[in-house]
Amino acid sequence: MRRASLFALLAAFALTVPLAASAQTRTDISPATVQYLALRRASPPTSGLTLAALAVDPKLYRNQTLEISGKLIGTCSAEDNLTRLMLQTDTAGTLSLTVSRLPEWVRSGERLRVLVIVTAPEDGDEDTVEIGVPEMEVVALTSAWDLSAMEKRERMSKQAQLAYNNAVKTAKRGRSGAARPQPKALSSRSVSAPSYSSSTANALSQTASAAFPAYKAFIQSCNRRLTDAQASDITWAVLRYSEALDTDPRLVVALIIAESDFDNNSVSRSGARGLGQLMPGTARDISARTGLTNPYDPVQNVAGSIWLLRSHLDKYSGGKAMGDISTKHIGLALAAYNAGPGAVKKYGGIPPYRETQNYVKKINRIYRELCGIPE
Repeated sequence: MRRASLFALLAAFALTVPLAASAQTRTDISPATVQYLALRRASPPTSGLTLAALAVDPKLYRNQTLEISGKLIGTCSAEDNLTRLMLQTDTAGTLSLTVSRLPEWVRSGERLRVLVIVTAPEDGDEDTVEIGVPEMEVVALTSAWDLSAMEKRERMSKQAQLAYNNAVKTAKRGRSGAARPQPKALSSRSVSAPSYSSSTANALSQTASAAFPAYKAFIQSCNRRLTDAQASDITWAVLRYSEALDTDPRLVVALIIAESDFDNNSVSRSGARGLGQLMPGTARDISARTGLTNPYDPVQNVAGSIWLLRSHLDKYSGGKAMGDISTKHIGLALAAYNAGPGAVKKYGGIPPYRETQNYVKKINRIYRELCGIPE
């Protein structure tokens, strides 16, 4: 993955990259944003509370949490080594807030999201009539852009999880409502080799069809050189063959990101080619076993890559369904995909090769992110 964090680009599995105030494209999500989200979950903003409502009756909302959005227009030093922020809010004009420590990344012009608690009045001030926005204690602040990216990623993770869970339920029921048969042996798994067209898109299940726009948009965010038709081809293949071979499409997406970042023209120094970086010998073997005619065609490359991944998952899990496969099985399958099953057998697990170790860690990290599982 060539970006510091791919997930800074997500919005329902894709996010058009806006420009920061400095006119530079931001591709990192700061730890401050992760901390901000954790604090917001612990003390969620009061429903319906706005700056306008707060100004009418401050005492009504004492000790309650409010989230404020706006652009930083200036800072100045305050007493007790504090810093005062001048925030041009989105709804209520300019607001002054005091923070104990201003993060280094904060610059004038930066759009911020600020989590505050409405300060309670001092003892003995219960009868004081308060009008206007009262003093507020800043709990946390972060980049509005970073937070928006994280929120969109989380929404997509939940949608993907729901889509996958529905697909699993459908597969278990079977089309006739009968119990899902046990996974077939590797030798009996089959992969046909159609090319994508508007008609073949109808071959997707209802669940996969519903997920199609989100996956397509995400894939386009990985490689913006893809044409709309190319992105459709690849998305169709990811969803169609992931479902056919009982493989989590999010794991497939994570693997392709690590292999090629969805660049079908990618060729490694060792000669591996295509989206899934199939070696020539491996591609020939897959073609012989599956009937694929051109493993370097994008659709067939995805199909072959998923078949190869599923074959390794079968090998190390004993042919278990995707929902029953453990993290250990996935790690071994990824190691075999990268270094070959011979190396996994030789070392009795993930080989001690730096490339393979990093490869497995990277894909697992991306996969967990796409599943919405925190580190």
